[in-house]
Amino acid sequence: MKMGMALAFVMAFMEVAMAQQIGEFHVHKQGSLPLPAVSLETVPHAEASIPLGASKMGGAADLPHGMPWPMRPPYADAQIKLEHYRSLIGATLSKAGIAPDWMAPDEGRHFVEEQRRIEKEVVEGTLALLPKEQADEMRPLLESQTTYTPERAREEARDPILQAQMVGKSFPLSFIAQLDLGTLSAQPGFDPDLPNNGRLMLFYDLLETPPGWEPSSRVGFRLIWDDTPAADLIRASVPATLSEVQYREKLVLKPALIVPHSVVTPISPSVKAWDANLLDQASSQQFGEGPYWSYMAWLSRFGSSDEPGRANHQLGGWPQPQQNGMQARAQLASNGVSAGTADAYDSSEAKEILKGAADWKLVLQVGVDEAVGLRGGAYYVLMRRDDLLARRFDQAWVVHQSD
Repeated sequence: MKMGMALAFVMAFMEVAMAQQIGEFHVHKQGSLPLPAVSLETVPHAEASIPLGASKMGGAADLPHGMPWPMRPPYADAQIKLEHYRSLIGATLSKAGIAPDWMAPDEGRHFVEEQRRIEKEVVEGTLALLPKEQADEMRPLLESQTTYTPERAREEARDPILQAQMVGKSFPLSFIAQLDLGTLSAQPGFDPDLPNNGRLMLFYDLLETPPGWEPSSRVGFRLIWDDTPAADLIRASVPATLSEVQYREKLVLKPALIVPHSVVTPISPSVKAWDANLLDQASSQQFGEGPYWSYMAWLSRFGSSDEPGRANHQLGGWPQPQQNGMQARAQLASNGVSAGTADAYDSSEAKEILKGAADWKLVLQVGVDEAVGLRGGAYYVLMRRDDLLARRFDQAWVVHQSD
């Protein structure tokens, strides 16, 4: 079911269908009720015919005179990222007998031999678990995944090689979207916490996709509010580094106009404002049975933010999460605590910091959109309400989620 269903229909569905499916219930917090939002439908459009300052995705950003294209500095944990990419590059190149160029000759030969030994052990161990006839049939397929031609190895290693080269350098952020808040504020469902003038612009490092749980990721995105009159804007030139780079995905999205629609968004149990005890997972006796699972089945009918062919972008409202814990990750990472492991949440420092996780709210959701070139999961732009009201947009945090 598309997000663009009418308010009356959603509310009626909530009151009637849910009551029939799981019995009468109520949500204790006012904040846990369905929230209005603005769904952002994209329509591919020629860049030249999109007015300056209009709501759009992709193409080039409309910037004030003198404002440079947003760049990120080198990542603070560039060495850790470099080692990660080198492990991917080395494993790929070794399948063709190629030693990584950062290793000394003897080290490189030993590395390739060891990698090939490990690959062979994995293949033989897997085949040993199968009946002989099936193992003989599977052997060519498995061996083709461990033995590459030099051309195939270099092609598959191309992207991590590029990423390894760039994590320690300054790099331009990709332009994702600009939203004309003056126009959108007249749309029912517009979040009143947002400014009702100017433009909101999102830039993001599509090359690195910085993890939302790492404090170092802050430099990899930029949410900008600018109230320069449209007549004083210029359509900036996209940096050649973005437009000419060879990468598996385009780092410059295709231009599209944004068409707003008023919607109502249902709350997910993973959102911190959730407070419906009768619908908690613990209240269901078995998997798939009980009030919680009935609610989840109903919720799934709205679709997900990574589903092709639907409006996956929205301004305000409840997010459509693909995973749990986006608010907790934003709270920890923005306070300097890496939240990439379960243990990170157990320290006394983390527990104290996590008390403020519920303060984070969705400002903007950007999901899968094949037409503009977004394919890998969804991007959730979050802010603390106090920061939003104080127009501290530099305090925004972006969490990327992908199933």
